[in-house]
Amino acid sequence: MKPTPETTTNSTQRARAIIMRAVEPQDHIAHALIESQGVEKTAHILSGREKLTSHLTEELIGDTTLEPEQFFKQLTDRIERCGRKLSTYNPDHELHFAPKIGAWLCTPEDDDWPQSLNDFGYATPFALWGRGDRNRLNELKEARSLAVVGSRDISAYGRSATQHLAGELAQAGLTIVSGGAFGIDAVAHTSALATGTSQLPTVALMAGGLDSLYPKHNENLLHQVIEQGLILSEVPMGLAPTRWRFLQRNRLIAGLSRGTIIVEARWRSGALNTANHTLELGRTVYAVPGSIFSPSSEGCHRLLKDGLATVLTNAQDLIQEMTQSLPVQSSAFPEANLGDATDTLDSTERFVWDALPVRRTMSIEELSSTTSLPARTLMVTLSKLHAHSLASQDTATLQWKKKIPARTGTA
Repeated sequence: MKPTPETTTNSTQRARAIIMRAVEPQDHIAHALIESQGVEKTAHILSGREKLTSHLTEELIGDTTLEPEQFFKQLTDRIERCGRKLSTYNPDHELHFAPKIGAWLCTPEDDDWPQSLNDFGYATPFALWGRGDRNRLNELKEARSLAVVGSRDISAYGRSATQHLAGELAQAGLTIVSGGAFGIDAVAHTSALATGTSQLPTVALMAGGLDSLYPKHNENLLHQVIEQGLILSEVPMGLAPTRWRFLQRNRLIAGLSRGTIIVEARWRSGALNTANHTLELGRTVYAVPGSIFSPSSEGCHRLLKDGLATVLTNAQDLIQEMTQSLPVQSSAFPEANLGDATDTLDSTERFVWDALPVRRTMSIEELSSTTSLPARTLMVTLSKLHAHSLASQDTATLQWKKKIPARTGTA
């Protein structure tokens, strides 16, 4: 009997889940097996349910300098290790547990698979676990996404620069991709959530299983990303982040984005690793210059000095560059003519209006943390914005949100 689309999808998901559990991301042998034998047979081989043959070994040996006997032994030993790892693993348990935490598995065979990840070849993820409304995957387009990454040890300058860049890019309808970590990552996600106007304001890539959000301190932020955006990981449930997995994760941040913005980065940092992946994909790295005395800007200055990055000091320049060649994208909010309504705002009023969220309300304390402005200044500014019909307050919670002006006609 010919399998139905549902049973085909389920069997593919099961096979992909087995492969993800058996090997680490970017495992070339597993990719070679998939290419020559298909996904389900590869899962059977790695789990020991199907034996290797000499013919298969010849197909996989490729350009290696090893003798066939040596290669066969190494491959056999490796598959034995995978078999031991999988001896107590049941993919059905993981696939049935996932919906309980709102998680789902997306495979390269699915229609909503992010096609830009296929540019990695043998480094393409075997599959992606995700949390958030899966329909938003259809909004995850490389052409409309920008990575914003940088130092965990963020400076006041780095915070302001990230709020400006990520906030204005998200307000222009672009998706901000980052890693959910402390520092630049967290500010980039927060700014995108506060000002984003697209159906997918931000995406966070994790280095561990999505059943436990990391870092724990950012758990509230990551839950907000789940509510309004997406979090993704190529790591199975229950596995903790490791240094190696963070480095592997960085290539996905680059792969899902048209370009990568480095706000602050030390001489040796994960952000520079993401920049390298971006360059390998033939995409643009943008670096924000900082103080010549700041160790947090040494990595950015190094990229600029070596001609590997384009200097970025203004979000509007990048928005113009990004949007000139982009097709029209659906917005989460009605189109608005903001010129007349916001041109009269002073710098503080505009800064607070930019920081206000559009989908949810924000408390004075949260807004103060985002803008670094004192509560008294915020209360006065919000009152002025309310008078201009640019902000509204929930009378029950006393929290605030952005109000988009109605579109005005032209004479």
